[in-house]
Amino acid sequence: MMTLIGISSVFTSASGIGGGAINSVLLMYFNYFSPKKAFPISNFIILTSSIAVFYLGVKLKGEDPLYSFVDYDVILVTIPLLALGAKIGECLQRIVPSIFLDVLLFMYIIFSLVKFYKK
Repeated sequence: MMTLIGISSVFTSASGIGGGAINSVLLMYFNYFSPKKAFPISNFIILTSSIAVFYLGVKLKGEDPLYSFVDYDVILVTIPLLALGAKIGECLQRIVPSIFLDVLLFMYIIFSLVKFYKK
């Protein structure tokens, strides 16, 4: 079980998603933890993974002074789009019924999967 959580932590930290949802589900499913016990353990796993990634970034920065651990070009592109999407989502949530939003989300996921698998 610890090996499975370790592997999932490596992949989630490398991709930058944290992994709280993955680790807590693994803890609840395989160790039969309640959510009250699984979530703090998952948060601790995320903390230790973040410390390891930070240490790696500091070590790489020490070897190459021009190394940037943060890609600011990606941030400049994603933050305005993220803010716009959040504002549109907030407006839609107040206007349309929730089932309509669920159908739109489902259609978007299906569209994304089809587009992904066609590549």
